[in-house]
Amino acid sequence: MSKKILKLSTGKNLAYKLYGAGCNDIVLFHGLIGSAVLSDKTVAEINKFNVRIISIERPGYGESDCIDMNNVADWQTIFFELVSELKLSKIDLIGISAGAPYAYATACYYNNIVNNLYILAGVPAVFLPDIIKHYPKEAISAYEWYKTGSYEELQNYFCKIMQNINQDTSLDLESLKHAIADSAKNNCCGMAREAKLQILPWDFKIADLKNDIFIYHSPKDTMVPFKANEEMSRLLPNSKLIIDQTDYDAQSAHHKSIQQNLARIFKQYT
Repeated sequence: MSKKILKLSTGKNLAYKLYGAGCNDIVLFHGLIGSAVLSDKTVAEINKFNVRIISIERPGYGESDCIDMNNVADWQTIFFELVSELKLSKIDLIGISAGAPYAYATACYYNNIVNNLYILAGVPAVFLPDIIKHYPKEAISAYEWYKTGSYEELQNYFCKIMQNINQDTSLDLESLKHAIADSAKNNCCGMAREAKLQILPWDFKIADLKNDIFIYHSPKDTMVPFKANEEMSRLLPNSKLIIDQTDYDAQSAHHKSIQQNLARIFKQYT
């Protein structure tokens, strides 16, 4: 099944893809390298369970147009149109890595229809000093540059990364081929916007989240520090930190833990 295109009221396109024919709607937010197109392995897991996955390409990724956003909270006006289009009345959310801020925003603004929120190795509120302090110095410096750099500078930076990504031995490049291609589209507009909006105030109160939140994280993860999400869980009133004790190698822990815990979540929907 091909991607579906929702024409927004602004005239911009928002792309998404549907997987599964189950009764439980789950909205999935991809990571920094992402696409609405999921790997064959993930699709095979989805088809085992009673779920329908709504996999969204955020603005700037794949077939979704670039959309100006001042903060993560601006996502909620875009998501409203998807809720109306698909007539969503009860959903769960999965936020993967850089998709976590948008999952949190959705849960905050659509508390009336969101039940559970699952965060997999998710980027926490790095604009908060008590969270960013758990990142290594080089990551803190990168975030400072994301904050002050122009979008053009960030786009050029991420385009260079995507040009060289096939040399990254920590990644399963075959399963990520669609994510790599769709992240590089639109001159890496989506990746640049995501990086900047992560470090700027999200413009909604984290403490207002009343949903049940399950944060899956591996202490072996070197991309998103475990202690940062440990601190994030303390800020969320109804959150549970689920520690993934699998003995991953540090280089691939981030990606492998996401895949393993995604499968664990699907198994809850029999």
